[in-house]
Amino acid sequence: MTRKGTKILKPEFCEVSEDIFADASLISFDPCFQPKGGFKYVFEWKDGTDNKKGNEYEIFVFFLVKTRILISFVIKLENWRAYGYRWRQGGSFKYLMPGPGHSIGTKKYFQSIKGKDKDGNDLFSNEFTRITFQHPSLPKVLIYYKGDENISSKLPHGNAKLAEMKQRPFVPTMPSLLREMEEKCGVNPSKIYRKMFDNMPRDIRIQAAQGPRDLKQVKNAMQNAKQKLRLTRDSLYNVHVRAFDGNFVKIIVTFPDLIIIGWDDNLAEVFNSLLGIAEPVGVFYDTTFKLGDYYVSILSFEDPEFVNKPTIPLFYMIHERKTFETHDTFWREVRKRFPRLLKTKNVFIVTDEEAAIVAAMSLNLPNVDIYRCWNHVLQNAKLQLKKFGVSSKSEVGKYLQDIRELLSQPDIEHYNDLLLKMLTSWKNVRIIHSL
Repeated sequence: MTRKGTKILKPEFCEVSEDIFADASLISFDPCFQPKGGFKYVFEWKDGTDNKKGNEYEIFVFFLVKTRILISFVIKLENWRAYGYRWRQGGSFKYLMPGPGHSIGTKKYFQSIKGKDKDGNDLFSNEFTRITFQHPSLPKVLIYYKGDENISSKLPHGNAKLAEMKQRPFVPTMPSLLREMEEKCGVNPSKIYRKMFDNMPRDIRIQAAQGPRDLKQVKNAMQNAKQKLRLTRDSLYNVHVRAFDGNFVKIIVTFPDLIIIGWDDNLAEVFNSLLGIAEPVGVFYDTTFKLGDYYVSILSFEDPEFVNKPTIPLFYMIHERKTFETHDTFWREVRKRFPRLLKTKNVFIVTDEEAAIVAAMSLNLPNVDIYRCWNHVLQNAKLQLKKFGVSSKSEVGKYLQDIRELLSQPDIEHYNDLLLKMLTSWKNVRIIHSL
């Protein structure tokens, strides 16, 4: 039988009737998890709303609400797919519902997946099948399971990479639950996960399909929803989205040069608590890191409250050029965030001798002592030694060791005394003027 060129199964071949869809003993409002062969039931979902009449505004609002409900209805009607098995849809047909209405529904046929072949492709089986009949006009789906359910293989997720994940059977989550996660964009994922966890069924087997898998699944669903709503994949746009969604990126400047400054507020509070204590606090600023076409400058600090005094990154800046204006922007933010740096006496800064950096530091924090980094001193010494013809490994090592010993002196008097002794063994005294 056909209607406008579409093939339609005759009623006598459909195995359905209005009586079956209306049978209260078959109706379930929740998906049946991993049913056995020979089982059948009618999955039903109700929106719980009534028709409404009112003024134009109320009707308009009602229309919007109904539109949203319709989308939810379509998604929730697919919740029966969260059953715990893996399937491949083998065909879809139209069928004519027996009765005077001659309404047309949809019949779908599914084969079970029983494993993988040697190339990793799915192996399908007709020994365990599923047939579904979607009611033409009501939110109901009749589902038949036929055959041996043990044929269906418990396979991992297709994108599983870790060995642990490859050993864990994958159970699809209800479409309506995924939709609910996506609609909560902007809300803390942890809160959504806890709320869903509290509301899901207590049966541990059913939880696999009707509850959130873990916090990462909630985060991924929200992230996917955001990706769909993004207007562009432009990098600058994504940076602004990141700044809006989180609290790490604080400053974005796009003209005349790109400058992005960010920090963690909790670490900032830790550093702020160290200002003014009895022990000295070392602060280190380096801008030698390259990230593609940009530089990354990192401000870190040494925490004396720990025995090993760990060095902790504090402020980050991504920038195009290493100019005074760029570093001045950075240090103005540091001064604004930590105003006590203008008066504290226990903080010192270690950096290289780059003029733009030193000038920006001195302008914004005039009372903080600035020291030259040993690593940069030794790097510059290697370059100067090469210019003066000192290239052998042993000679270069001797000069560098002498420089380290000089820098380790407790005061300028000891430094000068040791320097006079070393000058007698240095071949070219001009080297000292280049350090």
